[in-house]
Amino acid sequence: MHRGERATRDGDFAGAALEFERAAWGYEISGDALPAAEATLELGRCLLYMQYADRLPALAGRIANLATEAGASLPPGGYVSLRVWAALLRRGESAPGPLLHLIRERRRVRCAQTPRFLHPWELEGLTL
Repeated sequence: MHRGERATRDGDFAGAALEFERAAWGYEISGDALPAAEATLELGRCLLYMQYADRLPALAGRIANLATEAGASLPPGGYVSLRVWAALLRRGESAPGPLLHLIRERRRVRCAQTPRFLHPWELEGLTL
């Protein structure tokens, strides 16, 4: 996911799409439905920017399948969330605003959950 986000920041949407596809498959294989769906959303964003919006309904179906297959292992509200994500992705070409807002919010949540390592110069004054 980090490689895809970095490629997106650099404007390399084709490279980002490849990285997000790899991440989605990796998470699907390991049974992590939510991260797989997030990677699929990011892949949809890249395809939208690359003018391949005709592929978004297939990606939406992929997220809907994730919701169905992993329904019992999802956290409370996870099934409904994934179904909403699929609907937003399906309508991404005609209404990209809600889809892009969802992806921006998911990135914000993901970044907040990522542990941050301190650099040696940030350790001054830190009490353990």
